[in-house]
Amino acid sequence: MGRVTPKGIQILLGGDSRQRAGINAYRPVTPEGLNEILGDPNVKRDPFSFQHRLKGGINGGPYGTNGDHVGRDLKGKTAPDSLDREGPDPLRDRDFVGDEFQGMLMFAPGGKPAFHSLWPEGTADKDKTLRINIASKLPDYIADPESAVHQELSVTDALEKQPVGEIFKPVNANIRAAVDKFAKSFEANFGVKVDVQVDHPNPHVSVMGYDKGRKDITAFSSFPGAMGEWKKLKHTSHSPGYLFVSSSRSKDLSSDDSQRLVNQQLGLALGVAHPHDLAQFRNLSDQAAVTMTTMAYSDLKPVTLGAEDAAGFGPLDFGLRKWLQNAPTLNTGEQTFDLERAYKQSLRDNANTVTFKETGLLPAVSLLANGDHNTLVGGKGDDYLDTNAGYVSTYQDAETGRKQNVVLVEGHIRYIECGAGNNIVVAAKDGDQTIHTGTGKTDVRLLYPEMSGEKVIDAPGEVTVTFTASQLKSAQDATVEKSGDDFVLGSAKNGSLRLQNQAKGEGISSVRMLSESGRVLFEKDVKGLSLDDFRKDVLEPAMKVAAEYVPSKPDVAQDRPSTWKERVERLQKEAEKAGNSHQRYR
Repeated sequence: MGRVTPKGIQILLGGDSRQRAGINAYRPVTPEGLNEILGDPNVKRDPFSFQHRLKGGINGGPYGTNGDHVGRDLKGKTAPDSLDREGPDPLRDRDFVGDEFQGMLMFAPGGKPAFHSLWPEGTADKDKTLRINIASKLPDYIADPESAVHQELSVTDALEKQPVGEIFKPVNANIRAAVDKFAKSFEANFGVKVDVQVDHPNPHVSVMGYDKGRKDITAFSSFPGAMGEWKKLKHTSHSPGYLFVSSSRSKDLSSDDSQRLVNQQLGLALGVAHPHDLAQFRNLSDQAAVTMTTMAYSDLKPVTLGAEDAAGFGPLDFGLRKWLQNAPTLNTGEQTFDLERAYKQSLRDNANTVTFKETGLLPAVSLLANGDHNTLVGGKGDDYLDTNAGYVSTYQDAETGRKQNVVLVEGHIRYIECGAGNNIVVAAKDGDQTIHTGTGKTDVRLLYPEMSGEKVIDAPGEVTVTFTASQLKSAQDATVEKSGDDFVLGSAKNGSLRLQNQAKGEGISSVRMLSESGRVLFEKDVKGLSLDDFRKDVLEPAMKVAAEYVPSKPDVAQDRPSTWKERVERLQKEAEKAGNSHQRYR
């Protein structure tokens, strides 16, 4: 089987029904350029020019439709209670706020994700089946010359405006195998039954091959019929959708490349966007997004710990589970997540990928940890370990300095074992945790105004504990265990914080307290202090400052675009600065 070359990487996933002109010149993906959108002048995408997209974005929709679309304010849209909410970020270094997946979904009228339109209102969970047609002949809804789909395909550049009936071909065996694997994995991980049949009589999506079309396009697909509510796209409204794959270009794809193609194109058919295209994130960088979803233009092979046959899904893709009421609970057993081991495995798996060779980026590691006593083990480098579901952690290799994103998709980490580096640990909002800080410098952060459970800090190294004023404000008392070794700070709302061996002067070395905007309100060196001095010189004055502190509205996204309009305005300025007006993507 063939392997994707640098020339082929961008065209592997390069087409869908809104962007079917393909890539006219080839170079590897450069994810660090995605935050600019503008890039190499040789990489062009039509028929929607860049300026048209800018104008459309300002008018309220990516195509100037003023309709529902990715990136819009979610006010009025129904989000399930299971979606993690935004948390405080006073130091402005938390990458992911827990509900970024909403920024990748197409929303249909009524405020629900577009894929909900696949099933009529009131359909029972047990009856929600995704029906995929492997077409050995052209389906009626495409063959009918009067149908909207047929009319749309008749002017499609990907088919070079040839009659679809004349160039139709069944898909190759490797594409069929990838569809079957997608079906198995999607059912296991998302709880939606997938029925794959040849010439399915009532499909949601038809998978078809074609020949004699554009030589630089491998596949293109449609969005769900619900998106026909966009006024400008009425002429393309149709249900079910389609996935067309070039027979000549797909026959030599490797199994991994075929899987990525199928995963992304079926994702588009479900109404999930490209992160660099229509998606909009509030606190997630575009470069980070490349590593975290199969919808990105990359050939990275994702790493998933604690999931059933993930078949190439990344942390953002697993976010779809939160919108499905019958998603199975994954990984309920006790598990140890060794980040150094996962990194080495990822390095082996991705050593020959174009994205890694050109950028050094590795795919994010997804953690699904629904058991009660899971352990997270860091490495010897300077790790950033955020133990809240939906936030990005960063493992750093001690020898090369190379970093890899890690996301706790769902669940809880009970024990954190830091390595020898200088680490940052963000304690979980809820649940008991024991944090072994390692021998280097460690900053343990308790950021949430209200926390639950007992947080235990075992601090053999040099450790700073960072509070927010709101978190410390509700602290009620400080006690000493009968053994005289542990210091316990109790709170009616916030559970308790236990500092092991603090009474011996062998625990944490400093304490600081921040405002919501990151201003230091209190800071004190506590290394070697006796218990009485620790209480008198540190905790009591800190609690007094916290009690007098009047919180203001947090400003945690000051430097990041928070609306589609702001993003568009930024792109406009960059376009003007670059002196180029046509659309370009990397």
